[in-house]
Amino acid sequence: MEKQEFDFRSWIRDRKQNMYDLVIEDDDHYCLQTAYGTARINFYPDQIVEISITSAKTDEIKYYLHFQLVDDEHTRQLFYEMEEALDKLRYDKNLKILLSCTSGFTTSYFAQELNEAARTLHLDYSFDAVPYVELYDKAENYDIVLLAPQIGYMKKKISLSMPEKLIVQIPTSTFAAYDAMGMIRFVEESLKEKKKKKKKKSCSGLCCKAKSTHTILCMALVYDGSEVSFYTRLYQDGIVLLDETIIRPVFDVSTIWDTINYAQTKATIDFIAIAMPGTVDPDGSVDFECILRDTGNLKKSVQERYRIPTLVVNNTNAGACGYHVLHPEYSSIVLHSQPYGKGMGGQGIIVNGKLVTGLGGICGEVKYYLKRMQFSDSPKQLGRTESGQIELVVNALLATISLLGPEIIALRTPMVSDMNMLEKRLAHFIPERSLPKLEFISDINELIFEGMLELAGIEHRTILEQTSGQPAYRA
Repeated sequence: MEKQEFDFRSWIRDRKQNMYDLVIEDDDHYCLQTAYGTARINFYPDQIVEISITSAKTDEIKYYLHFQLVDDEHTRQLFYEMEEALDKLRYDKNLKILLSCTSGFTTSYFAQELNEAARTLHLDYSFDAVPYVELYDKAENYDIVLLAPQIGYMKKKISLSMPEKLIVQIPTSTFAAYDAMGMIRFVEESLKEKKKKKKKKSCSGLCCKAKSTHTILCMALVYDGSEVSFYTRLYQDGIVLLDETIIRPVFDVSTIWDTINYAQTKATIDFIAIAMPGTVDPDGSVDFECILRDTGNLKKSVQERYRIPTLVVNNTNAGACGYHVLHPEYSSIVLHSQPYGKGMGGQGIIVNGKLVTGLGGICGEVKYYLKRMQFSDSPKQLGRTESGQIELVVNALLATISLLGPEIIALRTPMVSDMNMLEKRLAHFIPERSLPKLEFISDINELIFEGMLELAGIEHRTILEQTSGQPAYRA
């Protein structure tokens, strides 16, 4: 007996639930509404489904993915995961606001006044305060950071450290008068202004410097602190056809399969490139268990499943290659990546214009020697403060500079953005003539994609040459 096709729309309509209101706008647009957030399910041709959840509190997307209706059980599982993510918003409905000043005393008093005003106005806001030295350790648990006027000059640096968070300076007159009502109005206006600035990005006409005459799917898993984001771009002759970001509470290998299935509805893919955190062996095995479990050899798994040539590369290595593509004037480059709040980072290394990965992909895995170095505290604790992060980065760079002597070091270090200060620290140990140029990188994604496209192009040409016996065309 032929298996009956799974009707996802009917299955959604027939589900018994009481946690949300189901609104069917039309046959292709379903909406699940709660007081805390809204989930949207959109249906597209080729059995493509798009799911997103938007928080009512911040108007930010908390969950986003797209997949193809090819497996009934997988589809149900994704729906259950979406329901769970939507329900969790009920516990996150309170808008958390953190005030900070030099000592924390004046902002602590102001926070008390603000909490009292919020209760009077029946607003679901909560205010706390910390001294500046504790700001980095506490801020990730809050939606908004308010800086007292006396540390307002730190706003730019803190915004670089937390680009997704709303960072604002309290108006001097409001702070001096402890004007709680005025402060609440200021918070609400700041939130409205942030929402206005948020626009869905368009990839129309977007291209890259790395050249390719084929259709290449690039996927990058980027780990920063407690968050994992999965970025996807589909390139055709160097032009971006698809530019998406997957947001899920958990990440497993099925996300990769869903992404490839979706991309195949847009174009015929010639090559797949995947950038991952952790140690990536040249054979395609990934050692980063806390993010991606039970994949075995990722490269082999993708190629066996889709019969498409595949490259798997460490994401910092890809970023270093991307930097070299954009800055060919440098032949020796180090990209140092130190995630927010973490005690260990990693490095991508270019020597004489070539990426160095080392035996088993160990090159750039600074954790193996940093763990043996002497620090003022454990790396885990140092990673929670700005001064601790500086100590970690300086120690990592000293070894790198002494061994490699690079021309330039690009730093993706959200909590260490002052390159002049960092250079002065290094100058205590390194002769001035041997100090490399330092450059702060606020967004590593573009570098990763440039690098993946460059490395994919090189490997794809090699495969074509091996298959045909003739040199492949080079753009």
